[in-house]
Amino acid sequence: MKKRIPALFCLVPLLLSCSFGSDPVSEPASTGEPVHSGPTSSSVSVEMSQTETERVYALYKANGGNLSYQEWLASIKGEPGADGTSIRSGRGVPQPSLGRDGDVYIDFGSFDFYVRVSGSWFLIGNLKGAQGEQGPKGDKGDKGDKGDQGQQGSQGPKGDKGEQGEQGSQGQQGQPGASFLTGIGYPSSSEGRDGDSYLDLQTLRVYHKANGVWEFFAYIGGGQETSSQVSSSSYAPASSYYYPTSSEAPASSQAPAGEGKLPVDFDFSTIQVHEDIDFLVWCSGEIEWITENTISDFVDAIHDAGYEGELTYTVNPMGEGDAAEKMIIDVEAGADVYFFAQDQIGRLYNAGAIGEIPQKLKGWVYDTQTDGSIRAATLGDKLMAYPATEDNGYYLYYDKSVLSEEDVQDWERIIQVAKDGNYEVDFNYSSAWYNFAFFYGAGADSQWFTDEKGQFVNYDDTYNSDKGMIAARAMANILPYKKLVDNSGISGTGDDCIAIVDGPWDYGAARYKWGDNLGCAELPHFTVDGVRYHMGSFSGNKLVGVKPQNSVARAIILNMLGAYLNNYESQEARFDAKSWGPSVKALAESEKVASAPHLVALSKQNAYAKPQGQFPGNWWSGAGAIGPWIKKYGVAATDAQLEDLLAQYAAALDGYLDV
Repeated sequence: MKKRIPALFCLVPLLLSCSFGSDPVSEPASTGEPVHSGPTSSSVSVEMSQTETERVYALYKANGGNLSYQEWLASIKGEPGADGTSIRSGRGVPQPSLGRDGDVYIDFGSFDFYVRVSGSWFLIGNLKGAQGEQGPKGDKGDKGDKGDQGQQGSQGPKGDKGEQGEQGSQGQQGQPGASFLTGIGYPSSSEGRDGDSYLDLQTLRVYHKANGVWEFFAYIGGGQETSSQVSSSSYAPASSYYYPTSSEAPASSQAPAGEGKLPVDFDFSTIQVHEDIDFLVWCSGEIEWITENTISDFVDAIHDAGYEGELTYTVNPMGEGDAAEKMIIDVEAGADVYFFAQDQIGRLYNAGAIGEIPQKLKGWVYDTQTDGSIRAATLGDKLMAYPATEDNGYYLYYDKSVLSEEDVQDWERIIQVAKDGNYEVDFNYSSAWYNFAFFYGAGADSQWFTDEKGQFVNYDDTYNSDKGMIAARAMANILPYKKLVDNSGISGTGDDCIAIVDGPWDYGAARYKWGDNLGCAELPHFTVDGVRYHMGSFSGNKLVGVKPQNSVARAIILNMLGAYLNNYESQEARFDAKSWGPSVKALAESEKVASAPHLVALSKQNAYAKPQGQFPGNWWSGAGAIGPWIKKYGVAATDAQLEDLLAQYAAALDGYLDV
C-alpha cells in the first residue's frame, strides 16, 4: 500500500537541491512540524501565513470586494481533507513520540532522512550528496578600458492616476494539486495521477507521473547511484542503509521471551511489503548447530506473528575476532547478523557495519541483560549491539591429582611442582591479551583514546616504568621453565600438561581432558623482591551485531533475530552445550550457572580484571613481542636489558596513533 501526502509535490525541488549539496531556500524551525516549501507551479496548493492571507484580502477589497474577512476566508477554503502522511523536519534525530506511522522526517543538521514504521523512526539515507571535485581555475581576463562617465538625465514628469478597474469575474475551480507518494518498490500504474511524484523508500529513486506513466526523475540517496541500488534484491551502499535509531530512554518492555516467543510484540501489518528475505549469520563453529536450531525456531515465530514473506538463511562458522575484521574490510559482503568481541564495537560503527538498536528492542535489552554486558554493548550514549555473554576472560585450569588448591595460588609453586615431575605448563606469553596479566597485576596499564571518528589520538601507557619492570622481572623468573609452552587452548596441550591459563570457551575440552580431576581457579600470584602480586587480566563480552539494512522489513526482522539469539532459552542452550557464560540476568543468577566451577573462578578473577577497551592493531603485536624476548633471555636478563626492552616498546607507541 502506498502512502499519499496531499499537496506536497512542492517538496521535490527541496529534496533535489539537497541531493546536489545545496542548502534549502529557507530553513524550517526545528519543531518537527510538517515541511511546506514555496510553490513551483500554479496548480500547487500552498499554505499561507496570516500576514500573507490578510494582504490578499486587502487586494480583494481594493478591487471592489464586499465580503467580510471571515466570509471571504470561508469562501476560498475547501473541504478539510483526511489526515495524510506528513514530511517533518528539525535538527537532530526525531523524537519517538513525534508523528505517525508512514511520516517522513528530515534532519536539517545532517540531512539524514527518516521514515516512521510501527512507532519507531528508521534512518534510510542522507539527502545531501557528496561534494563535487573542484573545477580547474580559469584564465585571468584582460583588464578593460575605463569608460567615460555619462551625463545625468533629467527627471520626467509624474503621470496622472489611473481609474480603478472593474472587478474581475470569479475564476474557475482549480485542478487537484499534485501529491507526493511514498512506498517500497516501483509504483504501480494505478497509483496517483499525472503530475504526482513518488519516492521509492528502498532505492531512494524519485519518479514523476506524466501521461499515465511513471518515469524515473531523480536519485536522492546521496553520492552516485549504483546498479546495486536499483535491484530490490541487492544491498544498498552504507549511505542508504536503514539505521534503526532513537534518542530517548527506552520504555519498559517484556520479560525474557519464552520458547517460540519474539522478544517484543510487533504489528507486521504496518510493513507495506512482506518481501522474501535471505540473510547470512556468522557465529563461532562450536555453536553453529545451536544457532541454526535457534534461527529455525525464530523463523516459525516470525511467521506465527503475521509476517508473510519467505525467510531463508545461511549460518557460516566465523570466530568473533575474525568476524569483526572481515566486516570492517567489506561491509557489503559481510554477514547480516554476527557475533563479535566487545573491543571491536567502535571500529564496526565507524565502518558502517553495525546499526543502533531500535527503541522497542532497547527496552528489552535493558530489562533482561546484566549491567556489565549493557555497558559493553554501548558506544557513547548509543546501544549498538545485543549482549551474548559475560564471560570473555581467563583464569586457570589445572589437574587436581597433581596440584593442590594451595599450589595454584602462586606461580612459583606451580613451576616447582612441574619441575619436580617434568610436567608441562601452558601460558600464551606471546599474546598481549595474556601477558597483560603480569603488567596489570604489577600496577602498570595501557589505555588508548579515540576521537569522534574512532581514530586513535592519544594514550596513557605505563609499561615502561618501575611497575612495568616488576612485571618484566616476574616473567623473566617464570617463563624460562623448559616445559612452559606458549599456548592458550586445551587442544594444544600435551598429555603431561598440569595447568593452563584459558577461558570458558574451553571448559568442555578441559572436562574431557582431566575429568573428575579438573580444577578451576583464579589466576595465581607472582613474587618479585619479596612482594606478592595477584595477576590481573582482561574481562569482556561477546556481542551480536546487526548490519544496517536496505529495507524496513529487513531491518526489523534482523534486529528481532539479534535479540532472539540472546534470549533466556538461546543463551541457556549455549551454556548447557558449550558452557558459555550468560548475560541474561535471570539465567546468570540461576543455581546451575552460579554454581558452575569455571564461572565461579572467572567471577573471582574479575575482581582483578580490567574491562577490555580499544587498542590499535599494532599495539597487540608490539606488546605481544615482550614475552618471547623474555622467554629467550630469561633469568639471565639484566635489569638494563629489561629496561631497554620496555624503552623500545614505548618508543614505538607514537607510531600506532592515527593522528
